[in-house]
Amino acid sequence: MPRLIHSLALRILGIRVELRGNPSFDQGAVWVGNHLSYLDIPILGSLGPMRFVAKQEVAGWPLFGWLANLQRTVYISRRPRQAVAAAAGFAEAVRAGGVVVLFPEGTSSDGSAVLPFRPSLLEVLMAPAGFGSPVQGFTLRLLEVDGRDVNETWLRDLYAYHREMTLLPHLRAFLRLRGARLQVIFHQSLIPSDFADRRRLAMRLHEQVAWGLTNGVPAP
Repeated sequence: MPRLIHSLALRILGIRVELRGNPSFDQGAVWVGNHLSYLDIPILGSLGPMRFVAKQEVAGWPLFGWLANLQRTVYISRRPRQAVAAAAGFAEAVRAGGVVVLFPEGTSSDGSAVLPFRPSLLEVLMAPAGFGSPVQGFTLRLLEVDGRDVNETWLRDLYAYHREMTLLPHLRAFLRLRGARLQVIFHQSLIPSDFADRRRLAMRLHEQVAWGLTNGVPAP
């Protein structure tokens, strides 16, 4: 049911998605990628059953908070003092099985570059305490907004929700457009135990996601 609702939302919003690579739906798989907008939720949610890790504020957003709740989203605080609770919530979601989606940039951007990845939650996956879960990088690559190539920042900002934007005005403006076109590029899955620590794992994932943004194909 959530997948059907997300697919319907994409039709209403006029968002077209081109899939590149092979998404993994293995038990306990973790998807890690860049983040542009609340509109990313129906894009990814339309691909299959999954859970998101998101900031606490998303739960109260109109419509998109409801869509996130359909996916049994794990809400966490970004405050340093809540780091232990955030890790515990992420670990519980991974342990429950299915796909868990993590946006390690810690915020959204206009999609013209991949922001540095925060590696803290990836510690949950590392040996010896890790769950042996495969980690798959993905790239959200914005191609068109309102039928125009996104060559300028102001066009990107019609889709991207970042900085100090306000949700309802942004959504109303987007609904007046002819939608958007994006690629979702899935890269080769990684095994956390193959990496010395979470920072090296985060670096490799960042390399994959940035490669996809530049080249439009899965990273070699």
